[in-house]
Amino acid sequence: MSNTVTKIKWLAAILMPVCIYLIPVNDVFTFEMRAFLVATVFVFGSFRVSA
Repeated sequence: MSNTVTKIKWLAAILMPVCIYLIPVNDVFTFEMRAFLVATVFVFGSFRVSA
């Protein structure tokens, strides 16, 4: 896999959780839910980069 493709995948793996983190917390979407989603999306994205 080329270096450019790897950099793009890492950028996507980092930006997707950041976008989720920017969603405001309220009664339905709690801080715990947001933290879980951010961690989950980052882990799945990281595995996709290494595969």
